[in-house]
Amino acid sequence: SSGSGHDGKLVGDAAWVTGAVGGAVRLDGDGDFVTMGDILNSVPLPITVAAWVWIDGTDYFRIVNTDDDDDIYSGIYFAVAPTNELLAGFGDGTGGGGYQWRQGVTSTATVARGTWTHVAAVIRGADDMDLFVDGSPVAGSYDGTGGTMATGRYPFHVGKTLGASSASDGAIDELRVYDCGLERTELAALAAR
Repeated sequence: SSGSGHDGKLVGDAAWVTGAVGGAVRLDGDGDFVTMGDILNSVPLPITVAAWVWIDGTDYFRIVNTDDDDDIYSGIYFAVAPTNELLAGFGDGTGGGGYQWRQGVTSTATVARGTWTHVAAVIRGADDMDLFVDGSPVAGSYDGTGGTMATGRYPFHVGKTLGASSASDGAIDELRVYDCGLERTELAALAAR
């Protein structure tokens, strides 16, 4: 449930389990996710996404996504790569088939699997993004040549991209999305449990 009235709908056999702070959504990597509808389709940058994650699988762990289309990339994405780096970014409304139409940042630090970890991304613009692991800022490198973010035209999904075969294996607790760039002290407070 949401403190702002934006409750999600569990899809597949996603289930509520004990989380890092409260109740978490458990996803088994086989088509489970939470759909939030079109709540972020008109939200401009800056935006902050923060959550507690428990990653069981070895594939991408998709935290949130409004950006996925073979022809046009728009909206935001936030995930952990199979090599455990934190990823965040957005699409610029152009493209087709490649990251050159996205602008993103990849952390140099890694996210642990099999334990609760707090992760956050503050996305302000093309070369103005910050990543956080357990409340501390982590360095990253930028990729892509995308321009200004185009707001999404797809539903806000938790735990998967919009593609049918890309669901996460693990759990997500205390997912928060802000229509502003939170400060370091605010993100450290979210990670303190």
